[in-house]
Amino acid sequence: MSKEIEEVQGGPLKDTKRTASSQGGLTVSQCYFLLSSLANSVVITVAQKGEGADARDPKQSWDELFHGNKTVGGTPEPIAGLGDEAFWVPRPKGGKLYALKGKVYITVAVGSPGEEAQKQEKSKTLAEMVLKRL
Repeated sequence: MSKEIEEVQGGPLKDTKRTASSQGGLTVSQCYFLLSSLANSVVITVAQKGEGADARDPKQSWDELFHGNKTVGGTPEPIAGLGDEAFWVPRPKGGKLYALKGKVYITVAVGSPGEEAQKQEKSKTLAEMVLKRL
């Protein structure tokens, strides 16, 4: 995945940091890809059903975020043709793409400089790569 990120973001990878935690009945795995320019760095998160009595289906969390009363901080824009359902959420410095596939959802956060459409396209390309591996 590192080479693909370098290609999409147009810069060399300096470091990666992986973490995993339990959050609200989900197992959340995150990988931070630090590029030579902080503005081009990427964070990819995968949310799956957790273990134990409080385990939740990620689709339930997804529905709360995008079809319920929770918020993801911005106005989600639907993205066609990515997973079962996907949204782009613009942020002041970059943006975040959310994609649901089966019982897993991912987020791809980019800090790419440039136009909003360019950030969205880069995020979509990276999300497609991640979803193919699930």
